[in-house]
Amino acid sequence: GKFLVHPPLDTLEVEIIHPEHAVMHEVCDFSIKDELYVVEPYTPFETLAVCDYDGFPRPVVWVKPYGLGKVVYLSLGHGAKQLKHEAFQDILLNASRWVLGT
Repeated sequence: GKFLVHPPLDTLEVEIIHPEHAVMHEVCDFSIKDELYVVEPYTPFETLAVCDYDGFPRPVVWVKPYGLGKVVYLSLGHGAKQLKHEAFQDILLNASRWVLGT
């Protein structure tokens, strides 16, 4: 995607919109203090989680095919505290498994 802007560090409310996807396995809506990177995604992509920005849902987790592979985009995790967040770690582990097909 193309980076557009990021507002200051704030508490983000992450809404899981496709809980049935393997990347979101056992991940529920959560709050995290992080930077929201507002990005214009390149199609095709499937949004899995969003945060509100200026009244619009913005993708923070999406997946898309790339050649014979798979891409997972996760815009959260801008510091050690965020990297230790349970939901972030769950998404990262699920994404790794999904991409590897395990």
